[in-house]
Amino acid sequence: MTNTQQPGPATAGPVTGARSLRRSASDRIVAGVAGGMAQYTGADPLLVRVGFVVGSLLLGGVGGPLLYLLAWLVVPEDGRSTSIASEKLGTPPWQQR
Repeated sequence: MTNTQQPGPATAGPVTGARSLRRSASDRIVAGVAGGMAQYTGADPLLVRVGFVVGSLLLGGVGGPLLYLLAWLVVPEDGRSTSIASEKLGTPPWQQR
């Protein structure tokens, strides 16, 4: 006797919601950017911080701090719904209802 039923796609369990990148309120040295990126990706925060330093050195000393500053401004902190930039500049037109 043969089984004619085709196996369906495997399910990994219920979806609990989409993840979003947030600056960490607990794992921070400066603004929580590296801690938040580590939480989002599941990486070690030390590796993310070292990545910022190495990236900065590879980009002439400006790239890492510039990206960190940009992330500090546009990524909201844990427990907040808006970023520093959106608080100062307001809601972008494409998100207004």
